[in-house]
Amino acid sequence: MDSALKEIPSRDYSFTAPMAMRLDEAISGVRTELGVKVFGDSLPILERKAAEIRDAIRSVPGAADVSVDVSAGAMQVEIALDRGALARYGLNVSDVRDAVQAGIGGVEASEVIDGRKRFPIVVRLADPYRGTPEAIGTLLIRTSAGARVTLAQVARVRVVEGPEIVNHENGERMVIVQSNVRGRDLGGFAAEVRRAVARRVTLPERYFVTYGGQFENEERAMKRLTLIVPVVLLLIIGFLCELRERAAGAPRHAQRALRAGGWHRRAVVAGPTLEPQRVGEFYRALRGRRAERRCARLLHQPSARPRPHARRCRARGGGR
Repeated sequence: MDSALKEIPSRDYSFTAPMAMRLDEAISGVRTELGVKVFGDSLPILERKAAEIRDAIRSVPGAADVSVDVSAGAMQVEIALDRGALARYGLNVSDVRDAVQAGIGGVEASEVIDGRKRFPIVVRLADPYRGTPEAIGTLLIRTSAGARVTLAQVARVRVVEGPEIVNHENGERMVIVQSNVRGRDLGGFAAEVRRAVARRVTLPERYFVTYGGQFENEERAMKRLTLIVPVVLLLIIGFLCELRERAAGAPRHAQRALRAGGWHRRAVVAGPTLEPQRVGEFYRALRGRRAERRCARLLHQPSARPRPHARRCRARGGGR
């Protein structure tokens, strides 16, 4: 699809999912992965600088679906007043404005009441008399002396191309340059776009750019990680140091416990010569800080009913 659309000249397009596009637009106001917002006062300057930024982004490897939001292209009728002619005929700007509003936009002449419903009656010129610039130019305006002049005698009526939509953010006019990324990471692409825009685009005074889109989410996540990761690493190091201190004391307790008697040492090595419960208790005692006291109590207090094989172990150990 991308290769087929490239054959159509003067067309900007981008690939996305409907739900993802709506969410991105609601969160950051940008429908693509990266958006460059150009802020300023003059729409022609904004459009020109947005085109320069678009060319700079296209030169960065990995850029795809680069486009500028359409802000112009709507045709509108412009009435440029000739103040010298207005003065000659004794007219004010408000006289021309009221005549144009009544003839083209219409004025409320009366109201129809139908029970609780009310409908305004608006009077204006018919379509043949207001559908073209030439027809609008024939609109009659009454002067203060009672004479009548046409609108074309005191103003220039023409069709011009105007802005279709004017985007605003924080009270500033803006134009958005949008781009997706393919074949590389978004963070590296955004950093390279920043360098390319700073190198190739010069903005007038009181004009500036900001970067948005999914790139904003990645930047926020990286800022949080720079705080969370060091804290987690410090906690892990603290836990490891504490475990190391506890583990360092276990061998000393085991050596002291095994020196308490030869038969106990042989019994522990032999394994089944002692009762399983006491052997398990012996090993559990070695893990704590009070291992020495618990092992001494375990080894110097034989069970009430020693088994025959336990007595044999004592005899072999020299009667200790």
